[in-house]
Amino acid sequence: MNTSIFYEIEYTYYQYNSGAADNGRYTKRIRTATPEEAAETARKINLSAAGQLSDEADHELRSRLIPWDGYFINAVACEVLEKREQLSL
Repeated sequence: MNTSIFYEIEYTYYQYNSGAADNGRYTKRIRTATPEEAAETARKINLSAAGQLSDEADHELRSRLIPWDGYFINAVACEVLEKREQLSL
């Protein structure tokens, strides 16, 4: 059995203007290197969702994490415990 711990951010956003008729609400997960990075990125996403992030920081974050135009709804930072076990067939 192989067990590992990693950190991720789960965030929800609304996407529009993609030109592919896929406007709508999406949830995405991304892994981070440290729990601090996960917490800080989730905090920035939630600040963006509340309209409390500077225009420059907001634009950088949205262009990095939302494929097209859109806005953030919320985010959480998570610690994930993953257990892998090979099955006997």
